[in-house]
Amino acid sequence: VLWTWVVGAGGLVLHGASLDLDGAGVVVSGRSGAGKSTICGRFADEWCNEEYAYVVPVAGQWEVWHLLGYRARPGATVRRSPLRRVWLLSSDRDQTAALPALGGDGIAGLVANTILPESGNTLGLVCDNAARLVSSGLVAGLAHSLATPVAALRAVLTSSNPVD
Repeated sequence: VLWTWVVGAGGLVLHGASLDLDGAGVVVSGRSGAGKSTICGRFADEWCNEEYAYVVPVAGQWEVWHLLGYRARPGATVRRSPLRRVWLLSSDRDQTAALPALGGDGIAGLVANTILPESGNTLGLVCDNAARLVSSGLVAGLAHSLATPVAALRAVLTSSNPVD
């Protein structure tokens, strides 16, 4: 039911980690084993859902809803954050850097990492929603190295203009 509402409202349910870093909603999405949970683990004291990221347009702004399965402060149930960026993880592990992920590549990356229902013809709607998110300028690529200090990783993840 939640998936239907999110996608019907113009959003996406991504296979990805959603974090709240100092009030900024950050999503790290990628294939299994790409490093989503590893990045969440590097921010152990922050809000983090390691499995799903609910990215929803609300009143003309994109939000991240951190729900179910996240590590949260005691007594917490749900957290909503203004979306700062959706990061599509690359296979590059030599450095931590923002990479361009625009246009068709960004749309394809989002669609590939979207949780789809087992039945129903929803791929067209998901593609349209992904295109709107990419056109907002809030999608970029991310290379991630474990050698990067957490403070430097936080600076990249929360940057408002990571790719010039």
